[in-house]
This record gives sequence, structure tokens and C-alpha cells, in this order.
Amino acid sequence: MPIKYEIREIAIKVPAQFSGQSYSIIKRFGKLLKDEWQNDGSLVAVAEVPAGLQNDLYDELNKLTKGEVETKIVQVR
Repeated sequence: MPIKYEIREIAIKVPAQFSGQSYSIIKRFGKLLKDEWQNDGSLVAVAEVPAGLQNDLYDELNKLTKGEVETKIVQVR
């Protein structure tokens, strides 16, 4: 029996003071599709993450940024 595997593309915006550490967290949880460093040092990224790891990613980023991270699901496959 085949197993269906759901992937989510998540847009992530991280403030400048946390951008370096958050970059490695994002890469650990999934495939980085796009990363854009803003003039103020903040990071805007799009990552492909397995649906089962989405909450773990959110937990890690929220713990690091004390809730200042912004995320949005762009696409579900």
C-alpha cells in the first residue's frame, strides 16, 4: 500500500537579530526554495517542509524569536 506524503511550502519572515540562527533551523527541517536577505538584515524565505514537521519548525522558530517570526502556508502538495 503506497503512503501519501504531504509537503507544504511555507513563507517565513524572521527579524534581523534572529536571521542567522533561524536560517540553519529552516534548512534542518526542509528544503530551502528561496531566501532573500532584506536591507535591515531580516530574512524572508520559502521552505518546503513535510507536513509532519511543520509544527516542530514553528516551535523551534518561535522559541528562538520569542514569537516574532511570521509564517504563512503558500502551497500544499
